[in-house]
Amino acid sequence: MIKLICVLTGGPVHVITDARGKQWLFEMHRYCGPMVLTGKTHEPKVNQPDERSPFWDAIDLWTKQGSKTTDGIKGKKFCVIDRKKTK
Repeated sequence: MIKLICVLTGGPVHVITDARGKQWLFEMHRYCGPMVLTGKTHEPKVNQPDERSPFWDAIDLWTKQGSKTTDGIKGKKFCVIDRKKTK
């Protein structure tokens, strides 16, 4: 059985840096959460990060700290994370 789902994307492209220094591009859907994008076309990546990925730790910390961003180039929003804070 084939199941179709519709994920509406759009809005600003966010850039977040995980604890290892890798930058991730993603869109943040207000109901569905983050969707990782490809670097060149900003299309949703076919393979999203699994639950062990450091991407999720970065997203968790960013959202716990209020999802703050700064403006970047070409409309990108850079996620602001204070790794010294634990809460």
